[in-house]
Amino acid sequence: MRCRISKSDLPKGFYVYLFLRKDGTPYYVGKGHGKRAFDESRNWHPRDLSRVQVVETGLLEAAAFELEKGLITKYGRKDLGTGILRNRTDGGDGTAGHKLNDEQRKRLAIVRRGNKNALGKRWKVSDITKRRVAEARRGEKNPAAKLTTQQVVAIRERLAAGEKQKPLAVEYNVSFQLISQIKRGEVWR
Repeated sequence: MRCRISKSDLPKGFYVYLFLRKDGTPYYVGKGHGKRAFDESRNWHPRDLSRVQVVETGLLEAAAFELEKGLITKYGRKDLGTGILRNRTDGGDGTAGHKLNDEQRKRLAIVRRGNKNALGKRWKVSDITKRRVAEARRGEKNPAAKLTTQQVVAIRERLAAGEKQKPLAVEYNVSFQLISQIKRGEVWR
């Protein structure tokens, strides 16, 4: 958890906070405790801490939930077409203090272990499926491709004719390493 605020500066108890746009209007209302509002790894967190506004501190959790709900109602939600907030719920529905029972903890542990389903069995992907997926994203079909097949053919011909790699990289606006990989046949086979 990245947080650029000292412990002594954190609000006491539960609190309600707003994330503000550059124009000062709120885009998110939240209820927090400790570093929550200042944790930069959270979704939608403003990069500038001056755009985190703590509305009220020192609240009991129930009071913080009520204030959060009231502010969300006041500003409205974008997803419902009622306002300007990115909140996806009406508030007051956090899970603070929620304790998982042993069965829930086990199921959650299984789900979080890599590529497994809730029953704990690995997903099996056949070699045929792996080849089909790889083929579907090969060459120009790959969304990250920077060159077309015709450009790669032209690069190979020019390299065979003795042209240098660096000018080709500049001309095609790609890295020197990519031109080198094309020459060695490591990519665009």
